[in-house]
Amino acid sequence: MNVSVLSIIFLVYCILRALLAILSELHSKEKKLHPVPLVNAYVRGINDTALSTLLAVLVAVAGRMPVFGVNQIDGKTVLSGLALLILMLTLSPLEWRFTPEKYKKRIANFAPRKTKEQMLWIVCSIAAGVGEEIIFRSVLLQILLGWTGNYWDSAIISAVIFALTHIRHGWLAVVEIFFIAVGLHWLVKISGGLYISIGVHFLHNLIYGIIGGILIKPMPDEELARDQVLGSRKDGSSTTILP
Repeated sequence: MNVSVLSIIFLVYCILRALLAILSELHSKEKKLHPVPLVNAYVRGINDTALSTLLAVLVAVAGRMPVFGVNQIDGKTVLSGLALLILMLTLSPLEWRFTPEKYKKRIANFAPRKTKEQMLWIVCSIAAGVGEEIIFRSVLLQILLGWTGNYWDSAIISAVIFALTHIRHGWLAVVEIFFIAVGLHWLVKISGGLYISIGVHFLHNLIYGIIGGILIKPMPDEELARDQVLGSRKDGSSTTILP
């Protein structure tokens, strides 16, 4: 596949999203942010991810890229997906033990606890599971593949960009998410498409959020922490893609 101008623009867009996430994190250390209600934060994140996904699909259609691939779902790929999901869920409490207090506050206060929040979290999980897989494991990967000619070189670059967009969870989480992303790319490689990786991504986010809301108590500065997770600014804009 040749790399078109539109594909280059989308690649730059994804890189800029990662850079904006980093700048937003640096900005949050220097300036007090304005609180955002949790439900509003969820809705904004869903809309943000939806718009990025729509852009990715438009790039794919224009470049005649298969969005979901040719999926070969069998017992082996399903078990591989289940194994990766278990590994991802196992890593989360281990990461939590070493996560700095500031990031623990952000995560704890972003977790859904009320019924309305939990219902909306399901939508968040669907948006992230479907949207981020289309963006990073399909369209961006194919663009990079047209440039590098090597699947794993392309997957690693995509995983780095994906991980950096989650910097609001801290650098330890960035490292963990990078390896998770590589694992999801592996699922795409062995299954030939996105269906298994979408399922794993969705279930991870859903379980992580719901259980987190049950087991982890809210921490001080709750409203500020929610705002910092979102990466909000005075103008109401956001630099986040859902977890």
